Amino acid sequence: MQRRYIEGDSNTWCIADSGYPQQPWLMIPITNALPITLEGRYTAALVRTRSCIERCIGVLKGRFRCILGERMLHYTPRVVARIIIACVILHNICTEGRLPINQYVNEEVEAYPYNADAMQNENIDLSDPLARRRLIETYFTDNV
Repeated sequence: MQRRYIEGDSNTWCIADSGYPQQPWLMIPITNALPITLEGRYTAALVRTRSCIERCIGVLKGRFRCILGERMLHYTPRVVARIIIACVILHNICTEGRLPINQYVNEEVEAYPYNADAMQNENIDLSDPLARRRLIETYFTDNV
């Protein structure tokens, strides 16, 4: 994502929790954002999306043990991406065939409740402090 941003793609983002620094290409929740504000709407959408992604990862890890954390994929990012895509395709085939998913629970991927007060947002990169603001104003403003 960083490379794409540097190459001029400023309309693609990766989402993360606030354990990561804010970057122009990496969006994190806003600590203490009030729900009725644009920032609150942005943060709520980000948290919902991340939760959905975490659940999907948990399902894939339940079906394909090769992607479990303790069985790290020791490949280049490009090869890992291809493995993940293959797992998703195979999962969809299994789902259509109504094959059961292993009920493996991994604490690493369990969804956890979002608590903005507990999150610290001290790692803000000021290389483009307006990137998140532009995103919020573009996608979370009511167009009434």
